[in-house]
Amino acid sequence: LASQFLTTFTCKGKPCESPWTSSIANSDTSSTYACEEGEIISHNSFCTPICAEGYEANVDKLTCSLSQLSPSTFECVGLPCAAPKNIENAMATACEEGSTVQHGSVCTPRCQYGYTANESALLCTATALSPSTFQCSGLPCDVPTSIPNAATPACAGSENSSGIDDGGFCIPQCEAGYEPSIARLECRGSMLRPSVFKCVAPEYFENSTRLE
Repeated sequence: LASQFLTTFTCKGKPCESPWTSSIANSDTSSTYACEEGEIISHNSFCTPICAEGYEANVDKLTCSLSQLSPSTFECVGLPCAAPKNIENAMATACEEGSTVQHGSVCTPRCQYGYTANESALLCTATALSPSTFQCSGLPCDVPTSIPNAATPACAGSENSSGIDDGGFCIPQCEAGYEPSIARLECRGSMLRPSVFKCVAPEYFENSTRLE
């Protein structure tokens, strides 16, 4: 009769329940449960955290022991952003903060000398900058002054302007009896190219050619 009954038994550790994604900020809400393994984690097994795109868990795994996870939960932390690239007239490293910008921080745009950014800051949120990029626009150029025998103002069309727009031109003007040594100066990033001109008497060109 005794042989009909078990003479021994085994005690198994209770499994663990996965944390719910609704309880963990920035977890992958496409699933109800925050562990890759699903709702139930076996004793002495692991929960592999899953986070939303652009976030990563602050721990690699949670260990299940006797119905308790260790650690009991995890956080999904935003990943950094890469600094924008290939921006015309920007510095090689386009953000003051460096080649990467931490989640929740900002990229402060860097433009080359003579250029200014159209954005003051780009906010990094989980690998994405907002706005995603910026532009570097050229600053205006000052109208040349103190040029002997130049007219006032020294550039045509600048009478009512504080400067020459980036990409624009200075058309030199001289006093009566003088001619400009070059036909025009182009403004690029707050600098005229060439930087100045001369007003010379016509005989100056007898043995030389005026630059166009």
